Amino acid sequence: MNIPTTISKIGGTCFNGCKLLKNINIKNIQFISGNRIFLNEPILLSIRTPENIKEINRNEIKQRDINEFIIPTTITKLTDECFSGCTSLRSFNIPTTVNELGSYCFCGCSSLTSIIIPSTVSIIGDECFDGCSSLTSVTKTLKESNEENTKCVLV
Repeated sequence: MNIPTTISKIGGTCFNGCKLLKNINIKNIQFISGNRIFLNEPILLSIRTPENIKEINRNEIKQRDINEFIIPTTITKLTDECFSGCTSLRSFNIPTTVNELGSYCFCGCSSLTSIIIPSTVSIIGDECFDGCSSLTSVTKTLKESNEENTKCVLV
């Protein structure tokens, strides 16, 4: 589903019960309700967010059955519980504009296998990856230094 550029706001539970919705592309949204806009859409596979959003609210994505989420480079923070319970989320690319991962951000993402955290992330919240049972590699790229080893791998 492509949301036309003439739409600038999405209200709460807008897509409630859209059981066949698989993809959504939101280009010009300036406001997404503080309440959940997705609810009971069991096969939503991917969400492409608008380029002007600064923060992803925990209520929008939490417990979604999505495989992929493309984050625009305007995002600076992934809030608490943002992707919590997204059990089908396998891959995740954190842009270098992000500086904070909230508490429980990826909690319960049982299909997530690896994640690369850019050097711009300076805050990783409590239990950020709790319950990520398939996670085998978390790589945190450190800020540039004169040392040869500029990556830290958390095992």
